[in-house]
Amino acid sequence: MFSVYDIETLRGMFLYVEKNLQTGKITVFRIDRYKNELLDLINHLQEDETEYAVSYNGLSFDSQVIQFIIEKYKSWSKLTGLKIASIIYQFAQDRIDDAKYNIAAPYKLSKLWKKQIDLFKIHHFDNKNRRCSLKWLEYSMDFPNIEEMPIDHRRLNLTRKESDEVIFYCINDVLATEKLYYITRGQTTLEEYAGKDKIADRFDIIAAYNLPIAALNWSDVRIGDELNKLSYSKLTGLDYFEIDQLKEQRKTTAGFTYGECIPSYVSFKTKELQEFYNHVSQQRFLFKVDQEFKIKIGETEFAIKKGGIHSTEKKRMLVGGDGILIIDADVGSQYPNAIVKRALFPSHLGRKWLINYQKTISLRLEYKAMSQDETLPASDRKKYAGLAEFLKLALNGGGFGKTNDKYNWQYDPFVHFRCTIGNQFEMLMLIESLHLAGISVVSANTDGIVCKLPQEKESCYYQICKEWETIVGNSEIGKLEFTYYDKVIQTSVNDYLAIKSNGKIKKKGDFATSSELHKNKSRRIIPIALEAYFVNDIAVKDTICSHDNLFDFCIGLKASKEFHYEAVNPRNGDTQVYDRVIRYYMCPDGKKLLKVSNTAQQGSSKGREQCEAGYWQSSIVNKLEKTAASGYEIDFDYYIHKCNEIIEGIEKPITTKKSKKRKISPDQLSFF
Repeated sequence: MFSVYDIETLRGMFLYVEKNLQTGKITVFRIDRYKNELLDLINHLQEDETEYAVSYNGLSFDSQVIQFIIEKYKSWSKLTGLKIASIIYQFAQDRIDDAKYNIAAPYKLSKLWKKQIDLFKIHHFDNKNRRCSLKWLEYSMDFPNIEEMPIDHRRLNLTRKESDEVIFYCINDVLATEKLYYITRGQTTLEEYAGKDKIADRFDIIAAYNLPIAALNWSDVRIGDELNKLSYSKLTGLDYFEIDQLKEQRKTTAGFTYGECIPSYVSFKTKELQEFYNHVSQQRFLFKVDQEFKIKIGETEFAIKKGGIHSTEKKRMLVGGDGILIIDADVGSQYPNAIVKRALFPSHLGRKWLINYQKTISLRLEYKAMSQDETLPASDRKKYAGLAEFLKLALNGGGFGKTNDKYNWQYDPFVHFRCTIGNQFEMLMLIESLHLAGISVVSANTDGIVCKLPQEKESCYYQICKEWETIVGNSEIGKLEFTYYDKVIQTSVNDYLAIKSNGKIKKKGDFATSSELHKNKSRRIIPIALEAYFVNDIAVKDTICSHDNLFDFCIGLKASKEFHYEAVNPRNGDTQVYDRVIRYYMCPDGKKLLKVSNTAQQGSSKGREQCEAGYWQSSIVNKLEKTAASGYEIDFDYYIHKCNEIIEGIEKPITTKKSKKRKISPDQLSFF
């Protein structure tokens, strides 16, 4: 049984809100100058029969405050509700300050009143590259209300109306956490999460590997790392402390060259690539400097960087048919295969690390086969699919990825970059061989290439690919996986819409209509319209003007602590101030939206910038009553204009009627 909870800790009010996910009942307990429900809260916490308490960042904060209350409440029997709220508030502020300096929470997981599920940890939103607030997730999940807390937490004497506002705000966050919980369980239409039960998978991996219950709140990558460490410990007989001490024995990797990262079997046939190889090989690897080496092969320019090879094409369209084939070839399990075939291992961990890595590959393949075995019950197949996925993480993010994490027990950057740089020169060998056979490699990105070729060269293409697999040792788990495309539309190597020959669509970047929650899904209507245009030949205007989901027209922005947002009415100068997260759509009779430094002087242009350049105006919708686009005055011209900018760059020339720009008077401009 599961319940979702959230708390608010103001100087003048403590609030606890919980929703039982089995009964749907919402329970509210408050401690302030109007009500003191401390004992009712304690009784509820002690008697509630739900087994797991679900929160967002609860392990670090909410659960710590609750446990503090449970342990201290008996000494508060003679205090007023306002005084108790102030004591709780001070503990909460101390916990926030401690967290800034990575000071551990005072109460360990095993000491908390109930088992915890922290969605913040599970989704790895505590990682600096993924970090986001619950408020931002509310925007990403299309929550009707994403308004910030309306009351300053330092306030002591709240009015009854203000107290009610805090309660409403907290209930809204509980409902948002509930929605995130169901997304985490795979009960969603979002492509990245549908059918993937991160919580059930964690129960399975805990049972299979006898991991601690704390693993329920570990990120996928951390679980992968833990599986590596656990298996290495069993293989070597070393405990975790002894394994960590091995880092002191790591050989220095300072001063190695790119040539030392390139396998001995790499060679080239053309003078240009031989000279390029000799030049790059002699370069010292500089950890703190961006290094890039470019070479043009045929009509395509390729760049070698530390992490992977990529081509440098910009906006274009590739079209197959009429005897022309477009074939994508991706290297299967590129990093695990590179580690095994080149016998790479962190110097301080020895060859047993590699032996363990190979065992993980074999076990993953075994689990993967079992997940596809139709003779097994569906529940078992799902379990084995989850186990296979975690072992994939152990090989990639928790294994290969950690060799470049200086805080990790597997850290050895020489291993990491022998993989990435060696793989790039392997790909260059394949690109050169195809080019010499008259086959154009029109795109490359880390582990794959796209070729455009006459149909009569198809057998030659496959022969070259097979020979390359043999030369570089990719005849087994590193084999190339091929996909045929009818059309590829690109704005860059990482932004594309590819129409496969089987009718399926692959899209990324500018053309993605779905993304992970921590990313920004703003203006989703634009990739929707572009897909309809390029796939089904539907005019972007028709798609945009008939689309009836307001959320798909919305734009989300989040500011750092140094900034806030202001919406200025260009007709009278009236200004509305917003905090750190805003949601808006483009409106022909709206406001100018500005990002403003918190230190900017009123009336000064310094420290202020328009969120939407030019004449475009916006309407803020942090709180919605209805979501149908037909209920709002949307500036369709803005979205059509954005689509046409992309289309015009791909299809040159194109006859597109440009939107007529509305003029703004000098008086209106003076406001910003």
